[in-house]
Amino acid sequence: VISDHRKYSLLNQLDYNLQKWDAINASEYKFNYHVSYADCPTFDVLPTIEITVNDNIITSAYILDLDTFLTETDNLYTVNALYDEIQLQLGLTPIEAGLDAYENYKAPKFNDLGVPTSYFINAGGEECDAVNYSISELEIISTN
Repeated sequence: VISDHRKYSLLNQLDYNLQKWDAINASEYKFNYHVSYADCPTFDVLPTIEITVNDNIITSAYILDLDTFLTETDNLYTVNALYDEIQLQLGLTPIEAGLDAYENYKAPKFNDLGVPTSYFINAGGEECDAVNYSISELEIISTN
């Protein structure tokens, strides 16, 4: 389990970057989203998905490698929803949290807009609960 000092440091970093993101007041944006699991040896590699968001609702999810749209988006996140998920997981005091599975002792990375570009959380000892979230190619289409 991560120490309370590390947990609150990560929560403070998350809050600081969320304030930067909120200040942009993006109403429509898109980004490439990739998730991988460090503790799922039999899990297939998941594709990178281009997610478009309008008024905090996912309006399209496009699998880049397969040149196809997803119809089901329940397991995908808007930037705000990803912040909520990371905050929840940190609140549950994971066993590891940081940059990625190999450098979980390093701080997660955020871009200039406050969006996490690489964030790793290992919730516990179960299989497939060590998640690395990655966001790239963020484009703000419009703001409020």
